Amino acid sequence: MGADETTPEYASKDALRAMSHPVRIDIIQFLRHRESARAADLAEALGVAANSMSYHLRILAKAGLIEDAPELARDRRDRVWRMPQRELPIRVDAEGQPDGYRGAVDQVGLAAIEWIRSGWIAQDYGGAGRENFGRGTVTISSARLTFEEAQSCIDEILAVIDRYSSRNRDEDGNDLEEGNPDLDSYRIAGIVLPDVGRHDTAS
Repeated sequence: MGADETTPEYASKDALRAMSHPVRIDIIQFLRHRESARAADLAEALGVAANSMSYHLRILAKAGLIEDAPELARDRRDRVWRMPQRELPIRVDAEGQPDGYRGAVDQVGLAAIEWIRSGWIAQDYGGAGRENFGRGTVTISSARLTFEEAQSCIDEILAVIDRYSSRNRDEDGNDLEEGNPDLDSYRIAGIVLPDVGRHDTAS
């Protein structure tokens, strides 16, 4: 977790609802790997109109996912944002959580799928001619596993994602400003779900 070894708080229902949009997932991912960012720079980097960016930032700020950093602003009109907590673990088990929590978890999951899909579409329509065009991939499969095997699969996938997500970043998770000029951003997702309603048994 970098320099801050405190255990991060789980995302609240309001935080989950605020994250349930592919643009806001993009903003969170961008800010997670930077000390801070200006609203104008976020809009330019993510290809979002300035007024739309302001709307999404307000929603994230209201949920406590990001905070204004006026001490970093150049002037009164300058808005700088940062994440007070970069890691946002989600409780998949909604037991003991407020009403609507499980629904909010589902909304984030659907938004994450849309975030991946929007990246795929952007590559198809905007990536032609780039050296890394077409290097992305989507692989789907079904598996017959015990609970322990499924958990092992999840742990291995998360370990691979964590290993590659930490590359070309410092110990605090910030993107390194200097380095390989060929670096590009990639969207990575890991999904392992039980096939509810289908329980295979040996014949």
